Amino acid sequence: MMIISGCTRTKPNPKTQALYKLLMFKDKNENGTIEKASILNLWTDEGYDEEADLNMDGKIVEAEAKFYMWSLSNIALKDKQKYPISEEDKKVLQVLFSENLLAIRATTDQSLKAAALSNIALKMAEAGLDKCEIYKIFMEALVVSKTIETPTYKAKAAVDIVIKMADARLFKEALEAIPAVQGSYLQSRAIGRIIDEIFDAKLDKKSLKLLFCGALEMSRRIKDPYYKALVIKDLAFEMAKSGFDKKETRQAFKEALIASKAITDVELYLRTIIVGNITSAMAEVDFEKEEIMKLLIEVEVNLI
Repeated sequence: MMIISGCTRTKPNPKTQALYKLLMFKDKNENGTIEKASILNLWTDEGYDEEADLNMDGKIVEAEAKFYMWSLSNIALKDKQKYPISEEDKKVLQVLFSENLLAIRATTDQSLKAAALSNIALKMAEAGLDKCEIYKIFMEALVVSKTIETPTYKAKAAVDIVIKMADARLFKEALEAIPAVQGSYLQSRAIGRIIDEIFDAKLDKKSLKLLFCGALEMSRRIKDPYYKALVIKDLAFEMAKSGFDKKETRQAFKEALIASKAITDVELYLRTIIVGNITSAMAEVDFEKEEIMKLLIEVEVNLI
């Protein structure tokens, strides 16, 4: 303990102070928190950054500083690893996020509310908090998005929420939420992003196969044949890159070609474009020219 001006104060934790220094913060009054300059602290500048203040109370505590640090790309991994988010930190973060949720739920603008709910759910996922709670918040955001009056904003809100679910690695749940997204283009965009995130997650083969099957099933429900063919082609491509059996990837590419056949002759140029994309993707993952031609003949795609 230290005695300062007749008052006792706990000696600041050296590791916490080192963390603050790494983030260019300065705990000048050595109370363990970084405070926003105000009359309460005689306008002391401690380097406060509102980006690190999760509940916007004008103070950054150690758990918030750690979470903020892990979000930064300019700090080396070896330095980040010195400050893992502990179970105790997670308890603190849960309280701070809960405070945020109270304020968000009081918001009357439904567009802002839906976006804020999905943003906080993603942050909670990044902090490693409870997945069930995170999923509930994403579902709440989707329910709110349905009440947005402007159709364009409503459609954008839904696709943004589903994409954030994928970013949070709730892959199965994100795929199941695709029906909430309106329009073939936005559905294909959402599924494409989910596929990318699944591939980047480096999952085991069994999990990968289940998720890719789910993505294929959702892709089949897209009404516009161009977007359906496009997203199935992307899925087939990622399947090939992930080491799936060639028969399985061939079948997926075949489904993409079959989908392209539904593009009307009036839009023949679109059919030509997508078939070119499909065959190029097949060549890129080592399908021989003869194999590609055989599949085109088998499917009977008309480009004339």
